[in-house]
Amino acid sequence: MKEIEEKTEIYARSPGVELREMSGSGFLADPDSDRIYYLNETGTAIWNCLATPTSMNEVVAILRTAFPDAPGAEIEEDVKNAFAKLRRKRLIRQVPPTG
Repeated sequence: MKEIEEKTEIYARSPGVELREMSGSGFLADPDSDRIYYLNETGTAIWNCLATPTSMNEVVAILRTAFPDAPGAEIEEDVKNAFAKLRRKRLIRQVPPTG
């Protein structure tokens, strides 16, 4: 697997952001901005992977295992784009590695 990060950056959900799932997709409610964001099925899967702090590479590996018939490069690009949007909207944040 190609590394999509130069170093392993760990991300976590921002405090207070809540997911409401509906038929595989979902909505994130951000109490800081009073905004609601739609997540498609892939975004919801990524959000669920962030239940514990993790890296983009770990999420890519999880999704590649879950969807073995999907092109790996497409999964990688989807995760990379989702992380960028989630960071930009401050729905996730970088945290120090544990251990």
